[in-house]
Amino acid sequence: MKALERTTDPAVRQGLPVPYEIILYYECERRHCLPFPGSLMDQPHILLLCFRIIEDEAAQAEAERRKLAEINRQAQEAFAKANAVQN
Repeated sequence: MKALERTTDPAVRQGLPVPYEIILYYECERRHCLPFPGSLMDQPHILLLCFRIIEDEAAQAEAERRKLAEINRQAQEAFAKANAVQN
């Protein structure tokens, strides 16, 4: 985790952006996933990008699910009205 070892001078560290490793730690904690060393964990910026892609895809899937639920509800209402008119 070299980003945490940029400098030991507190004044300089205050002006630096938050290291990817800290952001990654909070993202993994929020998702309840255990980080393992190696592979993507050695490239936290890539792993964070993957998290963002997953969140975007999940949001799109949820929007589609809501649309389908509304379409199904409307279809059920139309079917019930058609059956009520026939009876």
